[in-house]
Amino acid sequence: MTTSEHSEPDKPLAVPLGDQLGALVPHLQSLRQCADSACDAAWHDESCKADAVNWGDFGCVGAEAYVTEDGTHGLRVLIEEADPGCVNVHNFVRDYLTEHGWPGVDVVTEW
Repeated sequence: MTTSEHSEPDKPLAVPLGDQLGALVPHLQSLRQCADSACDAAWHDESCKADAVNWGDFGCVGAEAYVTEDGTHGLRVLIEEADPGCVNVHNFVRDYLTEHGWPGVDVVTEW
């Protein structure tokens, strides 16, 4: 596909989209706080203790809303100081968020 074949939007999205996204900020802050509480609670869960986690610095550092070019969309939380493959922590945080009114949130862990 050449550049001329790309469709151009009628209007730039920056201003109207920025206003709409700004309205999400309080919700994302609440989600981040809930995910951080989930991380605190995970310390008391025996299955989570089996995962590779630096418990001293473990916590949620961000929450984000996303939309991909194929229309996939959702919410995700970023948890630092845990191995990306720690299934028990992923499940615990996801379930905690669901129980606290945040169903379907993607959980991403990283060192």
